[in-house]
Amino acid sequence: MNTMKTAITIISGCAALLLTGCMGMTGAKTSEGYYPAASNTSVSVVNSTSGSIDINAWTNDAVGVKALITMNAAGVFAPGDLEDVTITVATNAGIAVSSVLAQDTWAMADLKVNFPKTFVLTNVSTKSGMIDVQNVSGDTTMRGISGHVSVKNHTGNITVRLESGAIYVTGHNGNADVQTVSGSIYVAGTNTFVTATSTAGSIQTKGRGIIAITSQTGSVDCTISALVTNASVKSTTGEVLLRVSRDLNALLDIQTEIGGIDTHDILLTDKNESMVNVVGRKLTAKMGTGGYTIQVRNSVGAVVVRYID
Repeated sequence: MNTMKTAITIISGCAALLLTGCMGMTGAKTSEGYYPAASNTSVSVVNSTSGSIDINAWTNDAVGVKALITMNAAGVFAPGDLEDVTITVATNAGIAVSSVLAQDTWAMADLKVNFPKTFVLTNVSTKSGMIDVQNVSGDTTMRGISGHVSVKNHTGNITVRLESGAIYVTGHNGNADVQTVSGSIYVAGTNTFVTATSTAGSIQTKGRGIIAITSQTGSVDCTISALVTNASVKSTTGEVLLRVSRDLNALLDIQTEIGGIDTHDILLTDKNESMVNVVGRKLTAKMGTGGYTIQVRNSVGAVVVRYID
C-alpha cells in the first residue's frame, strides 16, 4: 500500500495554519490548509489538471482548501507522477488557489474550497472536470474544457464558458451569460436575465427574462416576465416555447421556415389596436402597450407562446 502526502505551497506573508494528511489508497495524496483573510476578500480557483472544483460557503472566518491528488482513471500509475502536481495558495492579492502540473502526466487534483459568504468569488476554471459552486457571491467567470458546471444560490453576475458539458444554475440572483458547445443549459433565478448559447443541447430559462438565446440543435423553453432590452431567440432545429407574463409589454417578431406558430390565447394587437391572428409562418404584433422587441427565428420547428400562469 502506498501512502503519500503533500503540502500546500503558500505565497506571500499571510499567516496560515497548514494541516497535511494522507490517504491509504494506492497512488493518492492529500493536503489541507486554512488561510485567514478580511471580509470582502476576492477568491479565485484555477485547476490546470483534469480534476473537479467544489466551492461552498461556510461559517469559519478563513478560506479552507483541501486537495486530493490521484491518477486519472485512463492513466498508468508511475512512482513520482503525483509529485508533478503542486497546489499553490497565493495571498498577496486576495486568495488565489491553483494547481500546477510540472509536466504532462496522468495525475489529477480535486479541489475543495470553502470561505465565508462575505468573500467574493471572481474566477473558477478547470481543464477537465466538474465545477460545483454553492452559496457564494461575486461577479464570477467559470471556464472548462470538458465537464459540467453547477451553480446554486449564487448572488452576482456569472459568465460560464464550456466546450463540452451541461450548465445548471438554480437560485441565482444576477444576470447569467452561459455558453457550451455540447450540452444542455438550465438557468433559474428570481432576478435573472439570461444570455445562453448551446451548439448541441436544449436550453431552458426561468429567470425574469432573456437577452439572447441561441440553440443550433435542441429545444428552447424561456420564461419572460420583464424585458430590459430587445431580446432574441434563434433555433436551427427544435421547438421554441416562450412563456410570458400577462402584463408583459412587448413587440413580437416571429418567423419560422418549417413549423407553425401557436399563440393560443395570447392577446395580440397591431399598431391600430386591432386583434391579430397568426397567418402562415410570420407574426408581427404587440402585447400590451408594446415596448422592447422579442425576435424569434426558427429554421425547423414550431414556435409556441403561452402565458406563464
